[in-house]
Amino acid sequence: MGTISGNALREEDSHDAIAGYLQVYDSRIGSEPQGSIPIWEQQFLKIGRDAKSNTFSIDSDPEFTVSRNHCEIYVVVYETSINHVYVRDRKSINGTYVNGTLIGVGPNVTPGYLLDDGDEIELRPYWKFKLFQNDRPRRHEFTRVQSEECKFFADRYLVTDRCLGEGAEACVHLATDTKTQKQLVCKVVNLQKLRGRDVTKQVQRRFQEADILRQLHHPNILSYVDCISSPHTLYTFTELASGGDLMSFIYRHNLIDEFDVRIIMWQVTSGLHFLHSRGVVHRDLKPENILLAFSPKLLHYRVMLSDFGTSSVPRRNRMTSNVGTASYQAPELVFGSMQTPAVDIWSMGIVTLILLVPPTDGQLSELIRLDQEVLDEYIGELNEKAASRRSSKSLNFVRRCLRINPEERPTTSLASSHPWLSSPEKHLKFFKQLDEKMLAEWQNPEQFRPMPLALEDSISTGESSHDSSPAGGSEERRPVRHGSGTKSHHFDDTRRGENHCYKDTGTDPAENYMDHMQVPGHKVDEAKTNILIHPTHDKISTLQLRAKRRRITVAKHGDALFLPLTGLQKHLQPPLRKGQREQVLEALKKTNSKFLTNPDHSISDPYALPYATL
Repeated sequence: MGTISGNALREEDSHDAIAGYLQVYDSRIGSEPQGSIPIWEQQFLKIGRDAKSNTFSIDSDPEFTVSRNHCEIYVVVYETSINHVYVRDRKSINGTYVNGTLIGVGPNVTPGYLLDDGDEIELRPYWKFKLFQNDRPRRHEFTRVQSEECKFFADRYLVTDRCLGEGAEACVHLATDTKTQKQLVCKVVNLQKLRGRDVTKQVQRRFQEADILRQLHHPNILSYVDCISSPHTLYTFTELASGGDLMSFIYRHNLIDEFDVRIIMWQVTSGLHFLHSRGVVHRDLKPENILLAFSPKLLHYRVMLSDFGTSSVPRRNRMTSNVGTASYQAPELVFGSMQTPAVDIWSMGIVTLILLVPPTDGQLSELIRLDQEVLDEYIGELNEKAASRRSSKSLNFVRRCLRINPEERPTTSLASSHPWLSSPEKHLKFFKQLDEKMLAEWQNPEQFRPMPLALEDSISTGESSHDSSPAGGSEERRPVRHGSGTKSHHFDDTRRGENHCYKDTGTDPAENYMDHMQVPGHKVDEAKTNILIHPTHDKISTLQLRAKRRRITVAKHGDALFLPLTGLQKHLQPPLRKGQREQVLEALKKTNSKFLTNPDHSISDPYALPYATL
């Protein structure tokens, strides 16, 4: 039988609540549970043979089927009563199973697997641990239309009703890649709930978020998987960040070591540098939008920027909107001045300040109204009152980011070379080694992700003649415009297989995309749509045949990331002739536009940042 260490049996205190229990089963003894183990919010519950390094040690395993350090369970707490319980394999020999599915085995450390109430963890052949949670995970029911739409791609993605987050028009669901059994996140945007005069603009922004994310390939950017759209709903699939967000990390650690803060901000700076180099400004950088890829253990971090719903491309859009979260907004966002990438530097300074010497939310919102001299003094006063004094270099880094005049703020390149992040030499070497390790573990896609897959209208095709919400109210049955929604000059150079239909119309890709979008009061000319099969599907079910899919046709050229290409349309004349790609690229050079020429679109060194000479 196993034994439980004393720290797992301690009394509950106000700082560490119980998130659930594991019932323990040993099939050699019987089918009834032999005991239970509490899962504390702030602790890692470790299981293995080694009594010294595990919370629950298995001392009756003469066959050594359980590894010395087999698996661990941990909790990510987002807010009171909302906690997510994960299990992760610890390089075990025989692997860790959940509900019969292998979720990890050595020699590599695997990401956490999000558990649900009643899930069973197996350490084969004898041991089983069944999870019971005090507060059951939240659920969010789909509308009837969404339920029908999810059937169209159920052979590729299974979207559950497990709710990971919820907003006015969107809900974040737990999903699974049915082929790899990898857990994903699916952001479901109900386009029917968008109201007001600028409905079209709102829809465009939702599609722009997915369109931008699919073209950002970097270890410190949330990984995009796929996007599926209909006239009623937008489904965006991304990587599951099993370490939670930076705010949940702050909740776990009342006092964060300054070196750990430097590790986090080094990666945030790296992600922002890549973002700005691609012509994108985030505009809503905050702890909730900074995710941890693996677990709350710092040594296994990969920090990722997420949520590009308010991001903007300066060369494509006028950045004049007051967007973002009040406490993290730069002064120019609030007071209506011209916005530049410097707005992200201000937000990065606020995030750093919170990690070092956390002020209250009320104090944060007042910082933009202070004079520069008063603001600098205030940062020093926060450090004087903090539980742990921070270095002068860290405060200088914050002050450099929090400049009222945006022109005085450093670029991401200069921020990464600040002495706080780039000295002493041994620390800089460590940061670079960490980058190399993450780059080796991160799976860089060999090609651009596909454009959103467009589903037919399940209502008009007869799949659901009447739709109602879970509450019983009927949804408005009107055509909704869906598509990219921006005058983006993006090209899809994804390699197409023999089963893929391709038609080059010779038009601007963005204009071609817009042609397939439904506008309220208008009907789409179905004769103009390009019907083809999603590249991840080998077969189409009968249900899918009744509602065929169409992928928006795009020109077959290299993707010019985010920058408008002047007079591009005249260069895209069908049919595609031999050598025409080279001619187009040469023409684009004359417009001083940035574009990718590497045929596999890989990133040779995404961490290449200029460092100051020390």
